Amino acid sequence: MINLTELTGKQIIVTGASSGIGRACAILISRCGGKIIATGRNPDRINQTLSNLEGDGHHGASFDLSDADATGQWMLDLAKEHGKLDGLVHMAGIHRAKPLKVSDPEFVEELLSVNVGSAIALARGFRHKKVRGESSSVVFAASVAALVGEAGISAYSATKGAIVSLTRALAIELAREKIRVNCVSPSIVKTEMTEKFHESFTPEQIQEIEARHPLGLGEPNDVAALVVFLLSDSARWITGSNLVVDGGYSAQ
Repeated sequence: MINLTELTGKQIIVTGASSGIGRACAILISRCGGKIIATGRNPDRINQTLSNLEGDGHHGASFDLSDADATGQWMLDLAKEHGKLDGLVHMAGIHRAKPLKVSDPEFVEELLSVNVGSAIALARGFRHKKVRGESSSVVFAASVAALVGEAGISAYSATKGAIVSLTRALAIELAREKIRVNCVSPSIVKTEMTEKFHESFTPEQIQEIEARHPLGLGEPNDVAALVVFLLSDSARWITGSNLVVDGGYSAQ
């Protein structure tokens, strides 16, 4: 039987691995035979993730991705210590709602820096010959918000639209280096971050949001499964794609 998600022997770095979709990705990758370098800002939560991984050879690495200038050297150091990387899964990011009339420049700059600037810095570091393996894969986290308009999240939507465009551009630029670049666009997934986000809504508003997802709200593993596929050799002919996983939200 062919295993379409075989990752044995591959070492994958996962950002945002301390919780939510990032943690689910790290755990599922380990179950498919991959070795994980789990990154995040909170060492204790990273250790929690590591304790849930299957197999051995996994590592944790705390790092603040807002330091774009230091990202490249940090990745070089990781590769020197643990070996070259076969994949990069960038799930770290922030989701904040703010109406346009109160979206000040500082708010917009923060979203751009965290959601877009870090992706560019990581891709730049990953492409270094001393960092990535001979044939490798990058998976970014975009969002259905890049495809469907919603009031109150214009700045956030713009950053995720940028990720979709970045994915396509990098897919062309890095193809000659045998690096595939794709992104996934989830809708609302049940994580700690979305639970906090929902605290600003009434029960009626939350019910309305859930009703707009024909298959219901997602679970972290719904996204992680797609990420694992994109990392695997089964997706060897897929690059520059934005794969939507949203329970039917954008089909309406």
